[in-house]
Amino acid sequence: FASPERRELLSELARRWADVESGLREGPYPDIARDPFFTTDVQGLLRRYLLAARLDVEAALERLRATAEWRRDWDVLAYYEPGAARQLFDEASNPGAEMYFADAL
Repeated sequence: FASPERRELLSELARRWADVESGLREGPYPDIARDPFFTTDVQGLLRRYLLAARLDVEAALERLRATAEWRRDWDVLAYYEPGAARQLFDEASNPGAEMYFADAL
């Protein structure tokens, strides 16, 4: 994001995302302010979504909205609660559950 054009697109996305995020917080996803996906490294998140949308601000906003709705619908914040991994991956509570770890290097 070294070019002025990309910086301007990122700034526009940040401004518009602030409005969308506020609307989600006040309406369909009040817990968005507690969701680490949306609160940790916001600039990095916006950059990733803007690149995924091929620098189309409107498409990036729609992707962000869809992600927020998906995280709300699937109650992803419950997975951050203490003991959630044990419940998800314990044979007694979830027969056949397995967890895989991979190194991306």
